[in-house]
Amino acid sequence: MSGAAPEGTLATWWSDGWTVTWRNLLKLRRNPEMLVFAVLQPIMFVLLFSQVYGGSIQIDGGNYTEYLMAGIFGQTVLFGSTFSGYQMAQDLKEGLIDRFRTLPMHSSAVLFGRTSADLVLNAISMVIMIATGAWSGGGSTRGGCPSWPAWGSCCCSATPSAG
Repeated sequence: MSGAAPEGTLATWWSDGWTVTWRNLLKLRRNPEMLVFAVLQPIMFVLLFSQVYGGSIQIDGGNYTEYLMAGIFGQTVLFGSTFSGYQMAQDLKEGLIDRFRTLPMHSSAVLFGRTSADLVLNAISMVIMIATGAWSGGGSTRGGCPSWPAWGSCCCSATPSAG
């Protein structure tokens, strides 16, 4: 897993991390319910709370969906970090982490790979949630540019260390 570069270099760490990331992304193909959950859960919550309950809640001087989206982003981050922690625990239980320890690879590459794969899954979830929120009337009336750092922060917060 460590490639052709000498042991201990940044290139080998990057190669090890990318290999573990790729392994975790390939697990999505064998376990499609993880991807379905990441895609359908944000759509379900945004549509449920904006379309079903949105008419019963009135906000003075604002749009309910704008406030709703912040809560749904936070909820998705919480679910994502819980899922990440669960997957790490499952790998530990199955002995995968012990097998990785016997390989000539960087130990931090396991956490980096898990985090990077979860970042991809969370980015997909956030893009779907942003599109669903914009479709349901949650577009910001104050300009979209200041919101991008917040969305990136939400996406990056759902890592195993956040859970």
